[in-house]
Amino acid sequence: VFRVRYGSEDECQTTWSLFVDATTALELIRRRGITTVADAARLLAGRGTRFCVALLPEPRERARVKLSAPSPTYLGWRPVGWRPGGRDYRAYEQRAYEVLSQPRGRAALWRGGIVWRLAVEMLGPSSIASVAEGPSEDIWEWGHELLEARGESWYEDALSEHELDVICGVYKVYTGESFLVC
Repeated sequence: VFRVRYGSEDECQTTWSLFVDATTALELIRRRGITTVADAARLLAGRGTRFCVALLPEPRERARVKLSAPSPTYLGWRPVGWRPGGRDYRAYEQRAYEVLSQPRGRAALWRGGIVWRLAVEMLGPSSIASVAEGPSEDIWEWGHELLEARGESWYEDALSEHELDVICGVYKVYTGESFLVC
């Protein structure tokens, strides 16, 4: 994981940083038009490339870090043989929108892949601009710790496994012996 910086540490316009994989870091280096972390985040979010936006808390903010798991949210349990219908799809859209419209919901835009595509579809293409705002205030309660190579603890917005299941439309089905995910 590489931390992306533009200019000197003193010139940074944001209090948060962008972390990417090696391939993405090389691509950002080659792009001369990208001059700020916010520009890089908008570019990557516009293409659905996975990246991480994280904060390094100041010493007085470290006391606010709780990192608890949000209450589980599900689309529900269904009987064996169940087939979804129009009502189920509308309920899915509503629940997924509720998850995505939370302040930390923009973490879905940073995730890339199918989660990114679903987030853009539900929130609209204009939601991509929100990535330039950096992490949400929810980061201190629902975030995820990211340890940098130098040992610093950064914090990123994170969606729980349950929230990702809702965004992806996962229903649980009990088969009598085990659980089936649909």
